[in-house]
Amino acid sequence: MHAMVEGRQMVFILDFAPKELRGIALGAFHTIIGLATLPSCIIVDAFW
Repeated sequence: MHAMVEGRQMVFILDFAPKELRGIALGAFHTIIGLATLPSCIIVDAFW
């Protein structure tokens, strides 16, 4: 499931980012995803 979604997310980001800022757009996207994942992992760990 993750492999199906990952490619589409990157293509979606690259479609809207200007050509000269594509690297920054992908980096920012993955940073935001990582920062959003961190609290969810901490919450699940607390319940585990």
